[in-house]
Amino acid sequence: MALFAIGNLLLKVKRPKLPRPSRASYLTVIGALAAVTIAILGNARLNQTYLIVFLEYLVPTVLIVTVMLTRLKLLELTVFFIDEFRRKVGQERREAIEERNLPAARWWRRIGVRVRAVEDWLYQKIQEVSKQQIVFFTRGDSISNLNRVMQYAEDNEHTDKIKIVTVVSDSNEVPPNPKEQIQFLDKAYPDIDIEFVIEPGEFSPELIQTLSTKWNVPSNLMFIGSPGDHFLYGISELGGVRLII
Repeated sequence: MALFAIGNLLLKVKRPKLPRPSRASYLTVIGALAAVTIAILGNARLNQTYLIVFLEYLVPTVLIVTVMLTRLKLLELTVFFIDEFRRKVGQERREAIEERNLPAARWWRRIGVRVRAVEDWLYQKIQEVSKQQIVFFTRGDSISNLNRVMQYAEDNEHTDKIKIVTVVSDSNEVPPNPKEQIQFLDKAYPDIDIEFVIEPGEFSPELIQTLSTKWNVPSNLMFIGSPGDHFLYGISELGGVRLII
């Protein structure tokens, strides 16, 4: 409940234009957060056994979520240490050859082969994680908004491919200067492959599911900006599409 209140406050600050069926004032949310915090502290003091049980579930959950969110960096860090170990194995093998210690040289060679196999497997996993592209639906956002999208993708998503999509019902709705904007972003983010797509149709939950299947991109890896008060659909109707600006 405390996290729910904190999330509510963040939405008020970060997404003020996000349409919502009901609203609560800052004072109400802060009061609820304070009450829940006091209740948590009181229960932790009165029932320490319950607190231990809570931590037994919380800590593994946080660890699993942390690993999933940082898995690419963890894989890259593991590859770094394995590469250093492989270099050390190679050095030991060369020294054994120089000393004409053939049994030791063969042993170090077998170790090196196994280490290289593990390193190749990790590189393959890194490529599998990185090649999953993400999709951002734009209505003709300014270059500053698109830059914020790229910053978010670079900082938070394990990908080197992003598809920027504009859904139009006719050719007159195509935003101006899209090629120039994409060229600028390509130069600013050379490690990310950016593709601009003009998709005919009406933006809707059905179109999202169709494109998700067509491009093999899960809907939770599709993003939109805050839609404003006149958006025809609720965010929950979009099948997991996320807000990032």
